[in-house]
Amino acid sequence: SPSVFSQSTTSVPQESKEATKSSEIAKAEYNLPYPGILPDNPLYKIKSVLRLLQLAMTFDPLQKASLLISQDNQKTLETAELIRKNSSLLTVNKSLLVLKEIENDFSKLKSHIKDFAKLKEKNPKKVDELIDRIIANGVARQTVFSEIEGMVYGDDFVRIEKIRTSVLKNG
Repeated sequence: SPSVFSQSTTSVPQESKEATKSSEIAKAEYNLPYPGILPDNPLYKIKSVLRLLQLAMTFDPLQKASLLISQDNQKTLETAELIRKNSSLLTVNKSLLVLKEIENDFSKLKSHIKDFAKLKEKNPKKVDELIDRIIANGVARQTVFSEIEGMVYGDDFVRIEKIRTSVLKNG
């Protein structure tokens, strides 16, 4: 599968090579394919609706949480790819909307901590696996967030940093 951040055959500055390498590491840890349709594409709204339908049709709370994490991993990579491709004000604003969705998703997860504690009594192994996944994916997500911050400046950097901090706190 293609890399999230393709390396060109021309000479690339060392820091750019390192950013590409860490993106590939984060992508590998997420174990996700190329993001495909990005937030700047008009079809992205359909992709978002399909994600919501998928969540609505998932009734097991642990499976729903796991699906939400997978979707947020994909959104994080989509955002990074979009900003890497084009860091215009419009693109950054679209990316910020997606990152805000991720932040809201992790607030939702945090609000269900008591539910997960109850589920742990019934199925400790599945809850532990979910917690391990949240932690492992959180490290990869923070790597990608750091890369995104490296591609933006000023107020955009501050807004992304606030979202990243919130996701880290809640995730």
